[in-house]
Amino acid sequence: MMIAVNDLRQGTLFEHEGEIYQVVDFKRHKMARAKAVVNIKARNLQTNSIRDLTFKSSASVAEADVQSQNFDFVYYDERKGEYILSDPTTRKRYPVDSSVIPEEQRGYLSEGTRLIAYTSSD
Repeated sequence: MMIAVNDLRQGTLFEHEGEIYQVVDFKRHKMARAKAVVNIKARNLQTNSIRDLTFKSSASVAEADVQSQNFDFVYYDERKGEYILSDPTTRKRYPVDSSVIPEEQRGYLSEGTRLIAYTSSD
């Protein structure tokens, strides 16, 4: 399914050039005589890097084929360098390597913080 770039908003997941992105910031610009363009700041979900993308306002992108699951943050195991997450329904705990959680977001984690994990449906 395709999504018009004008319909993208913060948090929307989409696929571009074979990668899955999440919209961080969205701006639409109309130049005097030129056609409108859409500037998007998007996070690559595989690499956690931020990328600036520009599209013509008439363009479309593919909707990301992903599934999401909620987890609760339990604690950080400093010795192993892992974050321990818990499935809120089963209470099963999962160790997650520290490289998976973006460094700029780690300081906001406290016990019980809800996290969303995305997995490809492929």
